[in-house]
Amino acid sequence: MLATFRETLTSLQDKYYGKVISTRSLRQVLWYWTKYILLLAVIVIVFGISLITYYVPQLPRLIETNVPQFDIAIKNDQISTTQPTPVTWGNSDFAIILDPSGTEDQLNDFSAGILVLRDRIVSKSQDSSTRIQPLKNVGDFSLSKSDLVFWLSRHSLRAWAIGLSVLIVGALTFSLFFWSLRLSSFSLWAGLFWLISRFTHRPLPYLTFFKLTIYASVLPLLVSAVNSLSPNAFLNYLGLGLFLFYSLSWFWNLTSSKTSPNR
Repeated sequence: MLATFRETLTSLQDKYYGKVISTRSLRQVLWYWTKYILLLAVIVIVFGISLITYYVPQLPRLIETNVPQFDIAIKNDQISTTQPTPVTWGNSDFAIILDPSGTEDQLNDFSAGILVLRDRIVSKSQDSSTRIQPLKNVGDFSLSKSDLVFWLSRHSLRAWAIGLSVLIVGALTFSLFFWSLRLSSFSLWAGLFWLISRFTHRPLPYLTFFKLTIYASVLPLLVSAVNSLSPNAFLNYLGLGLFLFYSLSWFWNLTSSKTSPNR
C-alpha cells in the first residue's frame, strides 16, 4: 500500500502523469483504485470493532435502562404482543413501530421507519418508497425484554461475533455497491471527456479517458470519506473540482505537443 501512496503523490504533482496512466492496463488501474476502497472498508471495520468491543458488554445494562418493556410472539406467521399498542421507538425522522392491529399508513407521519404489523413488516426509506416483507416460514418463537437481557448477559462473546459478522458483511457489501456505482459514473464521465476531445481536436481513445477518470477520482474519494464524518457542502464541491481539474489537466497535457521535463 505504501507504493500505492507514493504513486498517488507522484501523480498529483505531475501534470504529465496522464502519459503514465495511459500505458497502464485496465486491470492495473482498477486494482489501484480498488485498493483505496478496501482501505476505507478496513478503516470502517477496525473502528466498528472498537465500538462493538466497547458496547457489547454494556448492552444488558443499556437495554435494561433505556428500552421499555416489550414482548413479541410469532405463531403461524402472525405477530402478537401483550403490550399496549402501538409501541413506537424513535422520532419523526426515523421510527420503529410495533402494532399488530395497525395499518400501513401509520408510517405517513415519519420520514423513514419500520412498521411491524400482524403478518408483514413494512419499511419506508427517506425517498418515501416502501417495501413490504410478508412474515412467511419464520417459525414460532417469542421474545421479551427480560429474555433479551438474560441472553446478552450470558452470551456476550456470541453477541460480539454476531456484531462483527454483520459489520464485515455490511462494510464489504456497501463497498461492492459503491465500487459498481462509481464505475458506472466513470463510464459516463469518460464518454463526456471523449466528446470534448473530439470537439477540441485532441482525440484520445475512450479507454484512456476511463483510466484517467479513475486515477483522478482517488483524491476526491478521500475528500468524500472525510466529508462523511462531518458533512459539508464545500467539501462536495471541492471533491468535484479536484476530479475535474486532474482529469482535464492530464488529458490536456497528454495531447499537448510538449513533453514532461522528467521524461
